[in-house]
Amino acid sequence: MNSKDIIVSGLKDVRLIDNKVDESPLKYNEALIENEVSLISPGTELSRVYGIKQGVEYPVYTGYICIGKILEKGEGLEDIKVGDRVLFNGNHKQYQRFTHGGKNLELIVKVDDELSSFDASLTYISLIAINGVLATDIKLGDTVAVIGLGIIGIITSLLYQLAGARVIAVDPVKSRTDLATNLGIKEIVNCEPEKIVEEVLRLTSDRGADITVDTAGNSGAIITAINCAGLNGQVLLTGSPRSSHIGDINPVLNRVHMKMLKIIGGFNGLFPYYETEGSRLCVERNLKYIMKCLKNKDIDASKIISHVMSPTECQQAYKGLMEEKDIYQCVAFDWKKLNK
Repeated sequence: MNSKDIIVSGLKDVRLIDNKVDESPLKYNEALIENEVSLISPGTELSRVYGIKQGVEYPVYTGYICIGKILEKGEGLEDIKVGDRVLFNGNHKQYQRFTHGGKNLELIVKVDDELSSFDASLTYISLIAINGVLATDIKLGDTVAVIGLGIIGIITSLLYQLAGARVIAVDPVKSRTDLATNLGIKEIVNCEPEKIVEEVLRLTSDRGADITVDTAGNSGAIITAINCAGLNGQVLLTGSPRSSHIGDINPVLNRVHMKMLKIIGGFNGLFPYYETEGSRLCVERNLKYIMKCLKNKDIDASKIISHVMSPTECQQAYKGLMEEKDIYQCVAFDWKKLNK
């Protein structure tokens, strides 16, 4: 079987290539899937395209958020059938084999029939956001400052607001704060990075936030999040720092110590896939909640996805996300456009 696949051939060099799909018999938990929609995860993928991630080697396939149709399946995939639409953690490829491992980045999950493929494409990145939210000890009356309003930051803000928190959503890019307002986030701060701490302290009567969240994956933003946190606060890190940062760490660690802050790593994969004895929290439960939010427009994919592009436009998609942040918020590839 022939497939069109997106590949990062070298630094800033993204292209669509012809490839062959292995046609040997499928394994027990493996499926052959035709992609319908795949979503770019900006932080992870731009770090490969632009060489921000240290040690990246080319060529490399990127992407891990796809909605597709099952063409064939192994006998171990009992919860899905041929023809089902599924969420899976595959690359940006037209056709591919993928194995369900039942854990982070190894999922094949049936999509709710009431969701369009574009709405459903936000499910996994929302799963990353809810994983972080549930890692914090949120209480009624808490104030949460979310720093960075990319896709994960926007969704994190919405989830905290749904949980009853007072959310202060912060970003220096005006188009992002405008989107946050449009989505119903109530308190927005649009200011230069060096003024974020001052603004958050002003809005919290100099106390600082109960929970601060870095979604940017930037070491400078993490320091800002720590400086925005109040006494006995929590600092959630949902972004992964990839570039070097030079500075004096002592003032940061001193604040963590003196304010008795708790630093929480929010990398996806905190919870088991199914509910286990002693914990009701699990990926299966989180997926159901996220799909409900998408259906109810509590998370409105039609407003968050700024560009739907053909895979043939892959180079421009990544360039736009990196160099035109005020225009490109969230990009989805429509694989059906290859057939037109």
